[in-house]
Amino acid sequence: MTIKDQVSEDMKTAMKARDQAALDALRLIRAEILLKEKEKQGSEADDAAMIEILQRMIRRRRDAIDLFRAGGREDLVQKDEGQIRVIERYLPKEPDEESILAAIRAAVEETGASGPKDVGRIMGHVMKTLKSSGGRVEGSKVREVATRVLSEQKREGDSA
Repeated sequence: MTIKDQVSEDMKTAMKARDQAALDALRLIRAEILLKEKEKQGSEADDAAMIEILQRMIRRRRDAIDLFRAGGREDLVQKDEGQIRVIERYLPKEPDEESILAAIRAAVEETGASGPKDVGRIMGHVMKTLKSSGGRVEGSKVREVATRVLSEQKREGDSA
């Protein structure tokens, strides 16, 4: 079952259960799907495109949460956090830090990266590797781990 089909099924279930919060989030997902399909002149969005759509939706909500917190709007923070929980159900599991570390070390070996200035150079390799393994990857998390690894590597190189 595709993500699109699963969203449709879950919308029916939420309607029957009268779960308005989940239904609102599912309707937003459905609207994004339809918008993407309209951009592609009616061709159906595949799961890879769906994952991108869902990740973008989560990023937008996280940005909005920061703004809502700054403005003291906890009601809207709660609403967006609930929508994020619903959206995350349709995303593949994110790789753990060990998988990210292994990919970064392999990319460092492959590219010959030697310090924090090379983070951008290995990001492409790491993101491609992790995404091809079927997981969703947050670039900011990968960048953080890569910077840490390369900083440690730089310090080891300086002390040697």
